[in-house]
Amino acid sequence: MVEATFAAIHRHGYSDLTIQAIADEFEKSKSLLYYHYDDKDEIVADLLDYALDWFLSAVDDRTTDDPVENLRAVVEELLPVDPTDEELAGRHVVMELRAQAVTNPEFRATFTEIDERLHDRIAGHVREILDRRGVEGVDADDAAEQFLAVLNGTLIESVTTDRDVTPAMRRSLLTRLETLAGECPE
Repeated sequence: MVEATFAAIHRHGYSDLTIQAIADEFEKSKSLLYYHYDDKDEIVADLLDYALDWFLSAVDDRTTDDPVENLRAVVEELLPVDPTDEELAGRHVVMELRAQAVTNPEFRATFTEIDERLHDRIAGHVREILDRRGVEGVDADDAAEQFLAVLNGTLIESVTTDRDVTPAMRRSLLTRLETLAGECPE
């Protein structure tokens, strides 16, 4: 059902999304959708929850004892060098739904949770880097907010304009990461 919802949003956009459009992409019956959900927003909320869990699992799969590598993995997951068609479609779907968070309190709550969980993950890695280096006076939460703002801004820019800022923003984030780690960027 998640795949069907993703495909329907990618094909129709949120404003033209209907339960019928989801059912057209779904291998099972439309009545099964109505049995489990009252409306399309409940289905989309499940898609968002699934996407969050999938993303965090993908990052967890790459987690090591090295916080620098862990932050690189976050950048790689969100801003890959050569995104696949599926990753590009995922960006479009996420931005389509993020735009709905302006007026949909449930979506806003979900995106708030996504950003807070990602912030906490990034802040934890930054804190570990700073602790290992014995650095004081750098706020890990502020650094995480900066990382998150650049990640989200890059995703928005890549979907809503014809400009490709991804390579420059990847370099910027990785340079910031190297600075935090006390290494010289290449």
